[in-house]
Amino acid sequence: MFVKSARYYDLIKSLKEYQKEADQIIDTLKYFGISSGNILDLACGTGEHDKYLKSKFHIDGLDLNKEFIEIARIKNPECIYNEGNMIDFEINKTYDAIICLYGSIGYTKSLDNLSKMIACCKKHLKDNGLLIIEPWYNPDNWEVNVIHTTSVKSKSVSITRMSVGREDGSINFHYLIGENGKGIEYFTEKYEFGLFTHEELMKILHKNKFDTIFMEHTFQKRGLYTGKSC
Repeated sequence: MFVKSARYYDLIKSLKEYQKEADQIIDTLKYFGISSGNILDLACGTGEHDKYLKSKFHIDGLDLNKEFIEIARIKNPECIYNEGNMIDFEINKTYDAIICLYGSIGYTKSLDNLSKMIACCKKHLKDNGLLIIEPWYNPDNWEVNVIHTTSVKSKSVSITRMSVGREDGSINFHYLIGENGKGIEYFTEKYEFGLFTHEELMKILHKNKFDTIFMEHTFQKRGLYTGKSC
């Protein structure tokens, strides 16, 4: 995932409102009585949310993508980043909160893997710790064969990315990238996701003893699941 496109990721996502999303997370944590402490950011990407969260919390990050981790470390030298899989990570530490944003739970692909991830989070949370999950699409709102296009540019790079979702939950991305001094490059990347229903998510969270609320009206357009470890 994001192998060829990793170094262009921040430019592609330059219109995403990370600070407002981070503010929503901070407000949610405060609502549950967490205003300081240690947070683990699962599937942290390039650490853009962490730029805003680190003013209030100590942040650790985990991601499968080595290049993302390297970028995140440069942005946020105060934070600790590790390369690893959110399904079965092992960190010798417990956290006040674990967050998994931007629909990254979709990368678990299956209910079995999702269950393993939630159990792993449970093990790494303190008593009464909070798990915050921003869901991916579910089978009812997943768009099949609809073309989405993103075009962005900087002083030296112009990018157009087109994507199309498939019935199996995968997305084919097509990149056309022009870079001054290097020319124009075209490549594709395929990402595979699991499409989980609200009922499936709630069942797994309850099975792992999380007192869970779904917050529908949040800055994150797909809402947030908040599960208190009990």
